[in-house]
Amino acid sequence: MSNENFEQELKELNIEDFLSAIFIVLGILSIYGDQIQKKYIRTKNYEYQKKADNIFDFVLIATFFLYIFFLYRNYKNYENAREDRKYIFKVRLLGSCFFIVGALCTIYFRLENKKYVGVPEL
Repeated sequence: MSNENFEQELKELNIEDFLSAIFIVLGILSIYGDQIQKKYIRTKNYEYQKKADNIFDFVLIATFFLYIFFLYRNYKNYENAREDRKYIFKVRLLGSCFFIVGALCTIYFRLENKKYVGVPEL
């Protein structure tokens, strides 16, 4: 393995670490939003529900943009793959498309059903 490939792989792993940390933060935010929503259920204070909704909306939008990044990265990997490996990278690219569609469906659900009690899927 050349030094250039070694450095590129380390750079990609550092990006993966950063993305994983973002997902952890988003997960913690979802848990926090869930706790606020529990306060709403107990008190019926609508301010709690609004705060939880804002957190959940942020988590969904941030997740959507992360999935866009994955789609872009996987498309680049597909383009750069050797011909004998394109099929497997196409499968990964298709999976990224499904995540995008799932995120869009969840965002649509939240927009159309603001009174729903529950944490959005990451």
